[in-house]
Amino acid sequence: MVRNRSFMFTFRLLLSYMLVAMGSCRLNMAMLRRNGGNLETSSTLAWVAGGRGPPPPHAVAITEGDPSVGFWCRAEQHGTHMSGVLNRGTCTVPFLGKVLSLKDKFEVLVSFNGSARVRYHDWDKFLAPPDNAIAATDYRILAMMEGDEGNIEAGFLAPQERRAHVVSAGRVVEKIDKAHILYEDMPVSYDLRGTVLDPSKTDLRYENRILLDTTLSNPGPSSQHVVEEAEAVVVQKAYWGQIKGTVVGLKAHVVSPPPANDERELTWGIQ
Repeated sequence: MVRNRSFMFTFRLLLSYMLVAMGSCRLNMAMLRRNGGNLETSSTLAWVAGGRGPPPPHAVAITEGDPSVGFWCRAEQHGTHMSGVLNRGTCTVPFLGKVLSLKDKFEVLVSFNGSARVRYHDWDKFLAPPDNAIAATDYRILAMMEGDEGNIEAGFLAPQERRAHVVSAGRVVEKIDKAHILYEDMPVSYDLRGTVLDPSKTDLRYENRILLDTTLSNPGPSSQHVVEEAEAVVVQKAYWGQIKGTVVGLKAHVVSPPPANDERELTWGIQ
């Protein structure tokens, strides 16, 4: 009910941001190589610990629609990562001209909540790698090639060498001048509902912003119910490791016009 006076409403939106330490889930967001060699973090692809047994959910297959070929994996040796293929519980990668086969201590590339879209780009030694190429490390990006008999040979491209290193027939390492480079296209969706938060590594930050001023007035001489719509636009951005901010309430600082200058604090609901 509004009596015969006008009120000036200043709406203050309370935004809370939850920063999630993805490492608590043994999940490392993948890096994307941009033009010029700079790296950015993917919001839909991640590396998770692999081991004996079936691949993790949403593992990224070497060949879309044919998981029998295997899945993308990477292994670390002497401080650097090499990418290759995971098949039947073994991650096979090229390393210094030799083939490494690991049954543990490797990671598998996964689509976070099944939201990623990946494609291949044809590359040769005269071309720069495509934008958003998926990196195993800062100077290794995922690459594959079809062998002479139609078999898939997976490994990595070293842009500075202008050569791709792939495992051929599971036995030898080949250096090739042409390959297919895996890159991230626009995601199918952003879905954060499956995220599990670690309370010990969750940081809540609050920020107050004045988004609009509006006046609610009573046009008549007696008390009456007055409704007036007021619209405020909230811009939100979500980055890797960060869950989208949530508007938890409309904090309204209500000030009546002069000469009364009465003030009160209200919390308004959200529709």
